[in-house]
Amino acid sequence: MGEAGLIERLEGLEAADADGVAVLAAVKRSDGAGLKVWCRHCRAWHLHGHGYGHREAHCRKAGSPYQGGGYILVTPAEAAICCIEAILGDVERSARGRAEAAQALTALVLDHPLLAEQGQDVEDWTLDRRRAGVMEAVGDFMANRGGH
Repeated sequence: MGEAGLIERLEGLEAADADGVAVLAAVKRSDGAGLKVWCRHCRAWHLHGHGYGHREAHCRKAGSPYQGGGYILVTPAEAAICCIEAILGDVERSARGRAEAAQALTALVLDHPLLAEQGQDVEDWTLDRRRAGVMEAVGDFMANRGGH
């Protein structure tokens, strides 16, 4: 996958944790020196060292929501799962319509190959369990989207 294709796939993978801190998909740097994350605010790669977790934001664009609390780097698969959980949570709170949610879920689940990828550095069975649970919830939602 080329650079433009990778950016396109990472662009929509952003959610927030329970404290409102951004959760972003990070990928390995080609030089092997750590991770990089695509910033949709300044339209540039931000480079970080090895390991996932909370980081200080490198984005310097005025008004960037990352400046206050930084962001949390996760694998692309985990970022996709976080996005799906956020969409399903919005529906439960009636913050998102069912048709809009179905469209967003279809884009993430059916059209997003990064959801199927395993972790980059670790074999994480909890991620696989979360993925299975999320996919079951998506299946239930899509089967019942005409209701409610």
